[in-house]
Amino acid sequence: MATYLRMGFVSVFILCLAGCGVFRSKADIALQKTPGYQNGYQDGCASANAENASMRGSERRDSAQFTTDRAYRNGWQSGFSACRSNLSPTAGNQRGPIPDPVPGHR
Repeated sequence: MATYLRMGFVSVFILCLAGCGVFRSKADIALQKTPGYQNGYQDGCASANAENASMRGSERRDSAQFTTDRAYRNGWQSGFSACRSNLSPTAGNQRGPIPDPVPGHR
């Protein structure tokens, strides 16, 4: 009986923590509507796509704004993460989607 009660408390605690990550606060929503956040998101996304397009990549970021503007910095990081995760799983990998018939041979 005590085990079920303990599992119930742990489950409720985990659900509460998960809710904190899913539901955004009003301050976060307001921050995402600012021009700084939107510019940062666009620059971050462009940087992620440029990284995939060429081996050298060309980061697009306003360094001064990144260090001083919290909205721009959060937007850049969100845009970079979102656009990077939308890329193919083999992005940046030299091998293609077809498995190598002779593994270990290059």
